[in-house]
Amino acid sequence: MSADPDFAELQVGDYLPRSREAVVPLEKLRDYSLNPDHPDGGPKARVLASLLGFRRDDWRALRDELLRSLPGARIVRVNRGSHEDTYGTTLTIRGLNGREAQVIAAWKLEKGAPRLVSVYVDMDALKG
Repeated sequence: MSADPDFAELQVGDYLPRSREAVVPLEKLRDYSLNPDHPDGGPKARVLASLLGFRRDDWRALRDELLRSLPGARIVRVNRGSHEDTYGTTLTIRGLNGREAQVIAAWKLEKGAPRLVSVYVDMDALKG
């Protein structure tokens, strides 16, 4: 169930609402997705570093790339939770090394605006 009833009907193919108001918490990037020592985020961090050159101290650059790429993004996955829903988007971002890759960015809606939950390289897109 979405925390905001106005967005309870969002589904795959819809645009992520209010994407220009998205929030990317520094702790989600610096302390999780870019932290190679985090038990869950570590594998994500190692791939983001080796493929795109983003390291823990580069969280601002990754945040800026996510926010640059988000407007106009469509929802590609919906996970309905008992307390909140999350919405996955596929974004093409440019790394610090100039390479581009698709990432999956998962968002929850707080007061209608997207807030980043997780981000990781879309390994399936690399294979195709």
